[in-house]
Amino acid sequence: MLSAGEDSTTTATNIEDIEVGDLVWARNESTGEEGFKPVVRLFHKSADTLVHLSYRREPGARGTGARSASDGSDSEEGGDAEDGDGQSGSISGTTEHPFWSVTRNNWVPMGELKAGERLLLAGSQTATATAIRIEHLATPVTVFNFEVADWHTYHVGTNDTGWVFVHNKCVFRGGAFRDLAKSGRIHRHHLPANKAIHVTTRGEGPAIQMLKSDHINTSSYGSPDYVQRIEKLLNKDQWRKAFAMEIRDVRRVARESANPRRYNSAIREMMAYSRKLGLPLGR
Repeated sequence: MLSAGEDSTTTATNIEDIEVGDLVWARNESTGEEGFKPVVRLFHKSADTLVHLSYRREPGARGTGARSASDGSDSEEGGDAEDGDGQSGSISGTTEHPFWSVTRNNWVPMGELKAGERLLLAGSQTATATAIRIEHLATPVTVFNFEVADWHTYHVGTNDTGWVFVHNKCVFRGGAFRDLAKSGRIHRHHLPANKAIHVTTRGEGPAIQMLKSDHINTSSYGSPDYVQRIEKLLNKDQWRKAFAMEIRDVRRVARESANPRRYNSAIREMMAYSRKLGLPLGR
């Protein structure tokens, strides 16, 4: 990814070599402003499925070159890449990692990108996805991600082929509703439904992050009847059944969006948080 080198210019850094405090080239999703932002947290996990994305920079697009960490200006070191016509590149990642689709004007999980889809590059340039290949691994591999302060985005690729705009929310999180980050595309989903649980405040309530497109398809989203069913279970002190019902519903939504494991990690974190709260999950 595009990060700040020791001489205050941009440099290409392998994701596994990124450390907390490193500066990476980020973009404000709402305003389009670009600049360096610090890495505040590191993640790693095992993955048994990878996505291999091939893309081609669109005619007229140019590399961002090296940029100063202090003023954002182009530096002589590195410089702009040659005209991007015909320049092709490839990126490998996990199925759930969000890429910005110019075509859909939305974040799209890497595994759901389509050939022909237009992607956003650093410097507001664009590229076209030329091929998407899903690889199922016999032996899981370790994959890495990190959290970026403020804008929660960074760029991956090369200076020759362009730096592709991605979100740092590869791993959906679980925990207290108030502690989970949200954006226009990432919603927070209470488990159980907030209107059904009465032993915690809204902010303390167990929750997970979900894509907006998935959240609106959960049974509790705008369905009073479903929420009442959950509430009845909780009133009968049947916590385990209520949680199981909600988790099955989230996994149903994930299956329907062709990524059945998307929220597994978030669910595990949410359950661990619920136990710390002392919720009677054994009942």
